[in-house]
Amino acid sequence: MVEERGAIRHAVEDLNMPVLGICLGHQLRAEAMGGKAEKTDQYEVGLFEIEPTEKGLNHPLLHNLKNSDKWVNVHLVEVDKIPENAVILATSKKCKNHIMQVGDYAYSCQFHPEVCGHTLEGWLNIPNIPEALEDLVGKDGLQDFKSSMTDNLNANNAASLVLFENWCNLVFK
Repeated sequence: MVEERGAIRHAVEDLNMPVLGICLGHQLRAEAMGGKAEKTDQYEVGLFEIEPTEKGLNHPLLHNLKNSDKWVNVHLVEVDKIPENAVILATSKKCKNHIMQVGDYAYSCQFHPEVCGHTLEGWLNIPNIPEALEDLVGKDGLQDFKSSMTDNLNANNAASLVLFENWCNLVFK
């Protein structure tokens, strides 16, 4: 993914292009800008609350989001070294970098705000993914994940809309 990292770096540094990286996009953007993403033993599979950092408390990206909002996470890798000049805006109990800003218009998140009704079904149709998730969380854990995603979908979509609108207001002034 060398070319992708180069394109991301060019978009952020040279073009000052608005970017909203999600999950792998969060990790690639961190690496493209000089950070590092590594496999973690503190993986998150399921719904998790995130909390603003001190710098995120009054940040416009997090405006009108509640600490009780639960976000869908499926990641075994996390950004463990942030790029120079990056600002971490939110964390979780297991992941120290859930939302990050680099530059004026480049934001990213480790969780999945794009989740909709068919997302999990799509993920589970990817070869070997159901088995890998079951290995991580167990058969009951995978069923609990499916149920909690379905039960939380409306609240997650509402919070995701707020996040996306906040991002648009920041980058398309």
